[in-house]
Amino acid sequence: MISPAGIEPDDTFLFFFSGHGDQLEGTSDDGAIEVDELDECICMYDYDLPDNEYAELLDQLDAGLSVTVLDACNSGGLARDVITQPNRVVYASSEEDC
Repeated sequence: MISPAGIEPDDTFLFFFSGHGDQLEGTSDDGAIEVDELDECICMYDYDLPDNEYAELLDQLDAGLSVTVLDACNSGGLARDVITQPNRVVYASSEEDC
C-alpha cells in the first residue's frame, strides 16, 4: 500500500512495475460498469491490483506529479482510470487488450 507520509506538493511520485498484467470482470466503486466490462490489473505476488483501486491509492497522495510506468500486459487500460485527475502521467508498454 502507498503511504502518503512525507510526500509533499512539490514532490514527484514515481511508480514502476514490470511483471504480469491481466483483465478482470469489474465495476467501479460507484457501481458503474467499465466500458469494456473489464478492469485491468497488475498482478503482484499475492494480489491483483485493479486499475480503479490503484487510482484511489494515488488520490491519497499530495504529490505535485504522479508518474506511473507499467511494463505489463493490458497496462494501457490502467491509464483510463488513473489519469482522471490532473498531474498524472502513465507510460504503458502494451495496449488495453493485448
